[in-house]
Amino acid sequence: MANEDEVQKAMEELEQVVEEADPNPREAHCYRSGQCCRFILIDSSPRQLRRDYADWNYNPNLKYSEAKAIHFDEIHLIYPMLSGRCRGKWKNPYCKTIRYVYGPCSHLHSKDDTPACTIYEIRPRMCRAYPYYGKLELEMSVSAQEVNPSYMKGCGFNTNSEVGFSAEEIMAGLTPLDDDEKE
Repeated sequence: MANEDEVQKAMEELEQVVEEADPNPREAHCYRSGQCCRFILIDSSPRQLRRDYADWNYNPNLKYSEAKAIHFDEIHLIYPMLSGRCRGKWKNPYCKTIRYVYGPCSHLHSKDDTPACTIYEIRPRMCRAYPYYGKLELEMSVSAQEVNPSYMKGCGFNTNSEVGFSAEEIMAGLTPLDDDEKE
């Protein structure tokens, strides 16, 4: 269990991530559509997540994964929530970056027909900092001046309706995992 100092430090780190990602935040807010939990795009393949989780189990004091994509202090939450849920790879047509598409998150449930997180109070940094975690908003840029925080159309953080992707567009663009990427 984290003490108050650790929680405060984590919140300060989160504020810094958001500030670095978007120093001039726009009018944006969560619509509670759950799209961010249904389509999770990250750099780590299922095999890399499994390796990171095994490394963390072996030495919980490690701070970052081999790829430095995921904070090790959260892999105990991230691996179980995504394990077995990789839908494939997706290549962002704007920047050609390949992401692994996971989802839905194992902690996503419906409460009164509204998506809800069952671990909201202890959710990992990648969830707390959405849509800024991993600086996905930079990949969505049509130009250097036009940065769009969310990759999902219909998301309250998608501040430019002409940029982004629907769930159908992401699913249509998926390619299968290579054998060396599978869990």
